[in-house]
Amino acid sequence: MTGRYVARYVARDGTRSLRLAVTTRDALDRSYIGSSERGKERAGTADLKLSPSGGVAYRLQGDLGRRSRDSVGTGYSYEIDERSALGEVTVRRLGDLEAGLAAALYSATENVEGIDVTRTTVTPSVKYRLRGRGTASVSFSRIDLSSSAETLPIYLEGGRRPGLSTEWRAAADYRLNRYLTASLSYTGEKRSESDARHTLDVRVNAYF
Repeated sequence: MTGRYVARYVARDGTRSLRLAVTTRDALDRSYIGSSERGKERAGTADLKLSPSGGVAYRLQGDLGRRSRDSVGTGYSYEIDERSALGEVTVRRLGDLEAGLAAALYSATENVEGIDVTRTTVTPSVKYRLRGRGTASVSFSRIDLSSSAETLPIYLEGGRRPGLSTEWRAAADYRLNRYLTASLSYTGEKRSESDARHTLDVRVNAYF
């Protein structure tokens, strides 16, 4: 069962907005012979956006949450307190070119095993508008993951190892005519414990 409660404020001139959200999620209790599972999630978000005149926009977002799982006889149990903060600056006064910079800090404490995790991410990005027919964008992320444990369980950061990793993305979409659009997406990732991985996706869509 999931519940979501949202309060939003938007200034009349559109230069300021604030969103407050609370999310609750209770997983169905599962009971088997000799085993049982129960899960809960609680999260709160505050998201502030400022768009004063001058073509520069700002965003600040903070999140607090707890997720837990209680398993008996199967799987694993955990109780994780999570905190995160995000700051973004976007510059739109460069004609068809838009530049952005985002910095994010995430920290988590797993109370059952006593594991602390901290992740910092810095992402510069550039977007170019193709004269009303599409967009092209490029971004690069530097991710630094540190932890009190040498290896992490799957329920913390997907089980990845602490260390430095990078991710890069390039995407473009273009309207060929009133019936056809084309899109291209390329992503890459390099983790400290593995070789780089690359993914390429090319599509052409027809509308009739």
